[in-house]
Amino acid sequence: MAGMLNVKVMWPTGASAIGRFDEILVRQVADIENLSEAIGKIFLPSCQVPDAWRYYLDVTAGTITSPLRLAPQRDLVHSCYQDTFAWRAAGKQPVLLLLESPHVDEFFYDTACVFRPKGPAQRSNYGGTGYGLRTYGSQVLSQLSLPTGSYPLIVVNPVPYHTSLRWLVTDVTKSTGRRKPKVREINPVVRDHVWSVLWQLAFMQTDFLSRCRNYAPVAVVNACTQLLQPQVTQFLRHHPVCSALYECSSHPSHWTRAFGKNGRGVQLTRV
Repeated sequence: MAGMLNVKVMWPTGASAIGRFDEILVRQVADIENLSEAIGKIFLPSCQVPDAWRYYLDVTAGTITSPLRLAPQRDLVHSCYQDTFAWRAAGKQPVLLLLESPHVDEFFYDTACVFRPKGPAQRSNYGGTGYGLRTYGSQVLSQLSLPTGSYPLIVVNPVPYHTSLRWLVTDVTKSTGRRKPKVREINPVVRDHVWSVLWQLAFMQTDFLSRCRNYAPVAVVNACTQLLQPQVTQFLRHHPVCSALYECSSHPSHWTRAFGKNGRGVQLTRV
């Protein structure tokens, strides 16, 4: 079909599928030659951002202690946080915090110019997703009213690939010689389109469900961006992971604004 980009998407099991993307839309953020090939290179298994056990939620009388206690060890060596392999928290009654997909700060090009993942929710400066989670996570997640105890917090991307595509067009930073995205801001229409195409691939949903069920969570908080959140909620209602599923009123990248002057805070709603 004219105007469509056919991109091969690979999965660690060896499975693959063709994602069909709107070429006119995608070229809004990456008007480059060999676009299908370039996208395919960032949709390889080696480019997936892994789930991460980042914090403990230490709960007393329903309230989570602040600041959040760090996970036990640093397994994701490129992460700017002490991120532990998520599988280490399986069966320990973890809480899953769902984001939609990694953006710019979750990747880097190494000295050999190989595109590599760091970990989820990496932006740690003011207003970033990692900052919001670290600063306001105890306040937001206390709404779960968990029994007294300690619960691992696992950060999960239902689609672990770089859906905003900002790394397709890069500049070289003079001070470090490293490649960086020429523009880092999200085009939400493009991001949502790419995410939705990938989400509809059968192995994407199957793997997401398998990961979540293997963790055996006590609660799942869907904090995906608002236009994508309903797709994930609907999926988890048809394929339950645990009995406690919540929607968050905003993505963690917006929590700083939500709790700022005249902000309304962040609400969790059980669904």
